[in-house]
Amino acid sequence: MKSHQPSSGFILIMVLLLIATLSLLILCSLQRLVFIIRTNERIKIQHQAFYALESTAKMLQINFSKLPKACKHQNLNVDNVSRHVLSSEGCSFEQAGVMYSYLFLDLGVFPCLMISEKNEEYSSHHWWLIISSEQIKHQVLWIRFAIPEHQSFCASKSMIARVHHPMSWRISIEP
Repeated sequence: MKSHQPSSGFILIMVLLLIATLSLLILCSLQRLVFIIRTNERIKIQHQAFYALESTAKMLQINFSKLPKACKHQNLNVDNVSRHVLSSEGCSFEQAGVMYSYLFLDLGVFPCLMISEKNEEYSSHHWWLIISSEQIKHQVLWIRFAIPEHQSFCASKSMIARVHHPMSWRISIEP
């Protein structure tokens, strides 16, 4: 009969420790992979919600003249406009199961910033469209656009420029 060497038990323990360590590494890698997949899905959903918000804003701009006057404000404090929209104090509507809150802020007529439409020159009346969605919490999309207005007197004829739609946009994140 052969006697067992004391090192054979040590080798078994080392092999079991190596297998356990490799199993933990594989488990951590799988957990990280699941985390990355969930993060990518969340980002994809946020992007889709933002694109829906942007297309809704374009639709509101197109239908600007048909919208109620209660949605168009002249004397609001710009610092509080985002809070008005986020708290649904502006106008709201539902599209594809999503609630949107918005309002328009009148920036006035800019007679030297011209809009060309059908080979005619018009002064531009500027507006902010401020819109938020229940899908994107605490984010507000601001779009500045201009509509043609009957020609107003421009004191500086050298400052004539052409206005394009939309003129600018930004996203603000409110606490």
